[in-house]
Amino acid sequence: MLEDGVPLNAGFGGWVYWGAVPRLGITRVEIAPGASSALFGSSAMGGVVEIVSRAIVDRAEVELQGGSFGTGEAALSLGKRGDTLAASLDLEGLGTAGYQVIASPGLVDHDASSRRASGRARLERGLPPRSRLLSAWADSASRRTAAPVTPPPRRVRPKWWRA
Repeated sequence: MLEDGVPLNAGFGGWVYWGAVPRLGITRVEIAPGASSALFGSSAMGGVVEIVSRAIVDRAEVELQGGSFGTGEAALSLGKRGDTLAASLDLEGLGTAGYQVIASPGLVDHDASSRRASGRARLERGLPPRSRLLSAWADSASRRTAAPVTPPPRRVRPKWWRA
């Protein structure tokens, strides 16, 4: 997994945080199937997926979506190009109240909810060839998928009890 030629996979386990890449900042996705390790290194034995970012132009885009189970998503993409510098900001967030995991929930059961937010900022120098001065991203996610962990009830033994 690459984003503009830079590995997107986590260095420790190799997984990809898909929610960390704001959709409005993507222009296309290129896929090179098959063994590509000769060109991209030993991590590309099954192929390469590269996310190509949008060129920074003057723009302001907002996207809002909603659905059932209290689900809502919002995205924002801003860009500004000057004579020598260009900057962009891409933000995205999703939240859902969740659905019932258990058909007949008890007192400790709750809906499986999820929230995530991500953002990316880029700063480029406009002299040829295009060079990136700064690219930074941040993301956050939280999920509730099961009943909260509570300690087992404490056994109260009569005073006359001997172990």
